[in-house]
Amino acid sequence: MIAALLLLFAVGAQAQNQAQKNEQMAKIRKLYAETKTMIEKGDPENPPELPLNITTVKSHYMAPGAGEITEEINYYYHSDHNSETGEPYYFLYFISRKYVRTISTYYEEFLYDKNLNLVFYFCQKATDTGKEIVKEETRYYWGKDGLIKEIIKGDREMDDVFALRLADELKGAFDKLFNSEE
Repeated sequence: MIAALLLLFAVGAQAQNQAQKNEQMAKIRKLYAETKTMIEKGDPENPPELPLNITTVKSHYMAPGAGEITEEINYYYHSDHNSETGEPYYFLYFISRKYVRTISTYYEEFLYDKNLNLVFYFCQKATDTGKEIVKEETRYYWGKDGLIKEIIKGDREMDDVFALRLADELKGAFDKLFNSEE
């Protein structure tokens, strides 16, 4: 009898945990859809004549073992003013990154929530084999308690820990460009 109750409790707790993860995933997907719509059509909170806040950084460099790399990073952000100093401050909400390395083209997306936490990472790798274009995809979803779900189609291109680290590095580069205190 006690074993049956413990089993029932464990199944119930697992179902509740999965329901919470599903709810977090739904919120992330909604935020992603709203963000992509805003990027395509403009910010509905601003007049149509105001451009979307986007900054593009393009790079060309040589990488050992990989050769020449062409990279384009798009930073999407909101602006506000510091209430104490009156200086502008910029809040990052989305990054897209595209780069070409040898025979593969990579496209990545980083979605941040209002607290500037990474909640979604997407990577698509397209490799030209000479006969066909082979596409592989990686998706990670994060919630308040860490990784919620990963979806891998093809080979894993990047693990979730490295994706978080890369997102932090890109966010740090953005802050150095826009929010320096010098």
